[in-house]
Amino acid sequence: MGFPRTRCAAVPAVSVAVLLAVTACSSPSTEGATPSASGPLASSAPSSSPSAEVTVDFGTAPAGDGTPDCSALLPAAAVDAVVPGARAVALADVPHVAAADWAPVVAGGSSCTSTTGVAPLDGTVLGTIDDPRYEGVRVTVLPDATAEYQDLAASGLTGVLDGGPSCSASDAAVVYCVSDVLVGDAWVQVLAQRVQDDPDTTEAALDAPFRALVEQVGDAVRTSPVTTARVDEHVDGSLPPCVADNVDAVTDTTLRWALEGTDVAPTTVEHALDRLSGASCGFVAPAESDPRYDQQQAQYDRLPNGGWAVEQRLAAGTIDRDGRIDLDGLGDGDGAWRTCDDTACTLDVVSDGGTWEHFVLMRAVAPDTAEAVERWATASRG
Repeated sequence: MGFPRTRCAAVPAVSVAVLLAVTACSSPSTEGATPSASGPLASSAPSSSPSAEVTVDFGTAPAGDGTPDCSALLPAAAVDAVVPGARAVALADVPHVAAADWAPVVAGGSSCTSTTGVAPLDGTVLGTIDDPRYEGVRVTVLPDATAEYQDLAASGLTGVLDGGPSCSASDAAVVYCVSDVLVGDAWVQVLAQRVQDDPDTTEAALDAPFRALVEQVGDAVRTSPVTTARVDEHVDGSLPPCVADNVDAVTDTTLRWALEGTDVAPTTVEHALDRLSGASCGFVAPAESDPRYDQQQAQYDRLPNGGWAVEQRLAAGTIDRDGRIDLDGLGDGDGAWRTCDDTACTLDVVSDGGTWEHFVLMRAVAPDTAEAVERWATASRG
């Protein structure tokens, strides 16, 4: 597929943490539990707001014909055995997400997640029992992906394909479980993350329930038309590298691309983005103790044909409908909305008939966050 082999963390356990933090999951549906998170606040320092009557072209949501439903891909009992208390979540209801989470859906597949209430972007890498820690299960299905799967197998960047589902523990007191399987021509990836909050939460203890979950997911996919579905085009290229210059220009802390200088294979989400000519960039602030524990502070994504997800998030209230701003460079049918809460400001841009650009900036690195995220978006889109 031509991906640069410098995409994910070199330590297997930590690599899953990075990938889960940069990409979560979704489906075209807005069903699911609402995670605990602060709601939108009034944006400070607003730009001039365009007329509410201006029509925006959000594009059209995928039909989802023949793709497995998230209820089948996340069987409640099997998920609970891996991550107790995890419940299905619709990303339309999650304030802080990555637009890349929708890429497998736009590419004709499925993307589903269950969490205990903390989104990947909001979880601390290292923390105490009182800090927000992400725990959950993510399942993605990418159709017509035999070539991409074989490319992963030949890359030598993962041992998961040879050994089957695998769980490993990190010194951040987290167990990560990974599975990549080919069902027909569909690539099915299952990722799980659980905090080791008691002595019985070990990689050995999670191995059997995780394998049982993977088996049930495989059965759900096996009976679906997605196993033989074909896509019109496979892009033989690579995701663009991420440069922190524009976001660094508006922050008090120097950030870096989360995957810079790392070396593990791309995920199903990255392959889906490649098909769509999209982009996804997570930026972290350096940790004083160990670079493996760098905390993510900003996220940028570009998802062609993803504007329908913005429409869903506006309807759900996770994007502030009253936060619409007049961003430089927007044309007829385009729109931009800024949404701020206690911890971050996001800016969502829909342009060119449904391309979604999504900016997330944490208040910890940019005190004047509302103004800073707009300056970042303006510079990046210029």
